Amino acid sequence: MAYFEWADDMVIDNGPIDEDHRKLVDLVNELHTATSQGRGQEVVDKLLTQLIADTEEHLREEERVMEQAKFTNLERHKQGHTHFVNKLHE
Repeated sequence: MAYFEWADDMVIDNGPIDEDHRKLVDLVNELHTATSQGRGQEVVDKLLTQLIADTEEHLREEERVMEQAKFTNLERHKQGHTHFVNKLHE
């Protein structure tokens, strides 16, 4: 059973942003499945490293798209991204 289910109300653009989000959801679910099956130690380092790298790349791209769209609270949103990434590294 998946830990995190993708839902229609999560759709942003039906394009690259959603593709990234789905990939991140898949990685979280893969990690959950492995730990649920007692294989967590086998995969945790690789999956967490990939999850963090993909998240950082996605957030950079998201910020670029938001900047192009003249998103009104971009600096505050970027601060949230920075805080989130820092927590991932912890």
